[in-house]
Amino acid sequence: MHRTLALAALLASFASPGAAQRARRPTRYLFLDPPAASVEVRVRAPAPVLPVVPEPVLPVVPEPVLPVVPEPAPTPQPNPPRWFVGAGTGALIRFDGAGRDATASYRLDLGVAVGGAEFGLHFDLAPRFQRGAEPAALYTAGAAFGYRGLPGSRLHPIVGLGMESLFLNPQGAGTARAFAFTARLGLELDVPSAFGALAVGFDLRAHQPVAGAPKAQATFLGLAAHLALRFD
Repeated sequence: MHRTLALAALLASFASPGAAQRARRPTRYLFLDPPAASVEVRVRAPAPVLPVVPEPVLPVVPEPVLPVVPEPAPTPQPNPPRWFVGAGTGALIRFDGAGRDATASYRLDLGVAVGGAEFGLHFDLAPRFQRGAEPAALYTAGAAFGYRGLPGSRLHPIVGLGMESLFLNPQGAGTARAFAFTARLGLELDVPSAFGALAVGFDLRAHQPVAGAPKAQATFLGLAAHLALRFD
């Protein structure tokens, strides 16, 4: 703007015509517009837009849950078998036509019990048995079924029947054998222990030969106190 005014003043000073001339030629002013300022427009290219690739979402697979199958509880047996072993001592009495006498004897029992029922093996030994005035030894080996009553109690009555072989061995003579039936009647008291029970008892056992050598044909009655271990 100041440049325009200065240029106009300069032109006016060079042109100084007269009044008439000024009348004919009025003063003219030249106005020059300044050049338009150039505006540089810089267009910034937009940043490239990268496509957003979503991360793959892996499916969450739950771990298989195995069903917990409880182990079946063992079914308790109502009457589990119980093994027993026992030993005792007492007397063996002989009854026959030759007379009546008694001698010391020893006993061994081994068997199994289920509930009140029992099956066992028994052995009797009378090494100083005498048949009259004749010294001898008497042995028995047999098997018997029995029943032990009052299972819920500590005191048990016992009855049993069985069979056995009877061996009479006179001194200096051959062994006489006989087949016999046996019958048992007794009473036992159980004492609880860490392994089962300790049974203390007393019983009578009759031995009746029915076949065999005549020398062994005699009725015997055994009286014995015994001690037995009964395992659970």
